[in-house]
Amino acid sequence: MRFFERTDCHLCHEAWLVVESLGAADGVERVDVDQDPMLTAEYGLRIPVLVDARGKVLAEGVFDAGELRRRLTG
Repeated sequence: MRFFERTDCHLCHEAWLVVESLGAADGVERVDVDQDPMLTAEYGLRIPVLVDARGKVLAEGVFDAGELRRRLTG
């Protein structure tokens, strides 16, 4: 999985805490979208975004723990 974020982003920090609380942080690649112009263009206004290995969006914006848990296990 990949977690698209920005440095010093409060919403990103809160979303990462949700990922950690679900025990889903291991092996997740954290990606700062501002380090790549293409990622900034794709995810810049949507961050934070969590995608699975196939690129399917699991969560974005404000992460809901229950919904994310369902998507991770379903």
